[in-house]
Amino acid sequence: MPSPGADASGTGEAPTVSVAAGDIDGDGHADLVTGHVPASATTTGEYSDAAGSVHVRYGSADGLGAHRTATLDAPGGSRSGDNFGASVAVGDVTGDGYADVAVGAPGATVRGVSGTGATVLLRGTAAGLTDTGAQVFHQDTDGVPDTAEADDWFGSAVDITDLDGDGAADLTVAAKGEDVLTGSVRDGADWVLYGSATGLTTTGATSFGAQDFGLTHPNAEFGSVLGG
Repeated sequence: MPSPGADASGTGEAPTVSVAAGDIDGDGHADLVTGHVPASATTTGEYSDAAGSVHVRYGSADGLGAHRTATLDAPGGSRSGDNFGASVAVGDVTGDGYADVAVGAPGATVRGVSGTGATVLLRGTAAGLTDTGAQVFHQDTDGVPDTAEADDWFGSAVDITDLDGDGAADLTVAAKGEDVLTGSVRDGADWVLYGSATGLTTTGATSFGAQDFGLTHPNAEFGSVLGG
């Protein structure tokens, strides 16, 4: 199953860098979401200069992608260096029966700060995944703890799980480049944004790192892996 953008020989292929599954259109069949960053992109530091994209293969009784697929860029258009799709997670954030998709863009520039990173929530509907009503979060979003800094890579990992049992799944976002200890640059930290009937909310948003658990090893990239 070639990645989006590839011809029959694989030329121009954008390799899969992340994957998650869930029922986005509520038809009872799981759908496969993959994130893609072109291999031809120039590598600049941790991430390449690629924009990135996500691809959906919708499930059916005949298998994945047998009848429908879709490719989505970042809302508002692709931006070089975003690495949109470097991480993906699927879960029903609104509790409406349609799984939503969180997409990390850890290379995103926010308000002129390069590599601070961002995370986008795309909505699931009966018609499939849409960027209509998409939500974008970063460390300069009102209510999100901390401040956007260069090379934090907010969105380096994402996970969607109902942490408080209210029927609306919650989003955990990692920023593995977050610096916490003096003299270190990759301590890492995690943020939790809570789900609601209207989408993710920054009300009650929290953040934590290794130091909150009494761990003091520098440059440990806390939160660089999320989920089971």
